[in-house]
Amino acid sequence: MKPQVISFNCVMRNKLGQVLSSSFNHDVINQDDGNYNRLPGLVQGLQAVRVGEKRNIVVPADSAYGRYDPRLIIEVRRSELEYGDRLKLGSQVLRFHEPTSEQKLFRVVQMNEDSVVLDGNHSLAGHDLVFEVEIVSARDADDSDLTDASTLIGNQLLH
Repeated sequence: MKPQVISFNCVMRNKLGQVLSSSFNHDVINQDDGNYNRLPGLVQGLQAVRVGEKRNIVVPADSAYGRYDPRLIIEVRRSELEYGDRLKLGSQVLRFHEPTSEQKLFRVVQMNEDSVVLDGNHSLAGHDLVFEVEIVSARDADDSDLTDASTLIGNQLLH
């Protein structure tokens, strides 16, 4: 399929029908560049769209934000964290994570006096999602569109 530059309204729901998010996405490319693995199921569901078209795209967790990985739950002493004494539930902490030693963003999900529990999973990891989209504009992408990775759907939508 030829990549398109599209604008669309989007409502994201969980499988129980609860609205999780709604957005307007302006001039994004419906192609995965191969380096970015977030929301490939949505990208696939937005192929060959036409203006005015409405689609319900069901995206299983594996093709959305991935499966929930319990290995990404870690407990850390507050003293090991910069600003550990100021953290609150929901705070985000950037830290190195084994075994790859890459930096990863973690959320504070539990706290006690001496330590915090951090979760490195995306908040929607493990969730099957339904995207209700309405296409507002669509055109074939040209070479200049494809050189700007920030316009890819997965790089703009629902981080």
